[in-house]
Amino acid sequence: MTDSQAGSKMATPGPNKTEVGRLAKFRETISDLCLPSQEATDSALLAWLRARDLNISKASKMLRESLRWRKDNNIETILEWEPPARFVNEFKYDINGRDRCGRPIIVIPFGEWDIKKVLESSERNVWLKYLDQLVAKVFHQMKESEGSEDVSQFVLIIDFAHFSMKQLTSLTSVSSIRKVVARFEDNHPETLNACFIINTSRMFSFLFALVKPLLSDRTLSKIQIFTSANEWQPVLFQKLPRDQLKRELGGTRGGRRVSVGALPYEDRGVKEGLDFVVAHIEPGHKLELAYNVKQENQIKIRWRFRTQEHDIGFYITYNHEEEVYPNVRYPADIEEEVGSFTCPKIGEYFVVFDNTYSQVRGKTLRYIVDAFDPAEDLTDHEDFYYFQFFQ
Repeated sequence: MTDSQAGSKMATPGPNKTEVGRLAKFRETISDLCLPSQEATDSALLAWLRARDLNISKASKMLRESLRWRKDNNIETILEWEPPARFVNEFKYDINGRDRCGRPIIVIPFGEWDIKKVLESSERNVWLKYLDQLVAKVFHQMKESEGSEDVSQFVLIIDFAHFSMKQLTSLTSVSSIRKVVARFEDNHPETLNACFIINTSRMFSFLFALVKPLLSDRTLSKIQIFTSANEWQPVLFQKLPRDQLKRELGGTRGGRRVSVGALPYEDRGVKEGLDFVVAHIEPGHKLELAYNVKQENQIKIRWRFRTQEHDIGFYITYNHEEEVYPNVRYPADIEEEVGSFTCPKIGEYFVVFDNTYSQVRGKTLRYIVDAFDPAEDLTDHEDFYYFQFFQ
């Protein structure tokens, strides 16, 4: 567990006086079931009761139907299943982060998923199984967590950047999305701690209207929806440690990026196969990336970026107070911008892509920005650096 995860663990809230009585009666009602010990705890059983507003009969029915669903879909052995390589490559996700209470963080770049193509093929059931396995992986992480008896929920981030309306022109796609939502609600009650749906566009409201009736009031209360990074980044950073979020979300966690922005940019001169992050900056807005520096004159911030059309402002500030790298509007649609900056002082540095001067045009930006210690990172050597990251 990292320092960012230290602190008091927090499972689902314990039962109140009314729930204690219902819980005892619920145990009697399902006493014929042979549940694994981890699924027979008060908190686990309370989840089924709360999902059915403490109605013991309905909670019992829900649990029994879920157990049948698990058996019919071989959920107990689904982690042993090896999905087709194409699914792994085309439907990427990230489940390596943890919140401050040790809960897994799932990041799904849904806007990059071409679900219409796979769902209109003969592989619809394979896709559903692939998502069932994702959930099973998360639950396995919970069981393996330090103090796992207290970790019973996860955090979900769904990124709708680049989501295309064509995904909703298929009735199969829409019905399958609804099935996934209903499947989760029916079989995994009270396991969602918080859901952040980010980078949504106007068409998202249409999709959400289709799935909203399937969500309980308890689930809906945990969902927050945002359109731009200026809205969602402050909320995410308040809830989640930055060192548990990848750089495309403004975090500092290293490792392989998820598929957000991992697209070739051949038509603009950026070479194929790079994990560039893609962001759309609305008119009058800016995108900020934060880096916490703990050494003087040691840490470097480096960047490479290009816009699809029009120029973009770029600068770096120190603690939101001092501009340490000047604000210049770069014609990055014509020529890719590359550079680095040595951080002179300890503190927080903010790399800013600025579109506040434009009241009409949004800018689509593809970038790589990272902070590193040249003493520990051999890629600081100029030739090797460019070969390693950009050739």
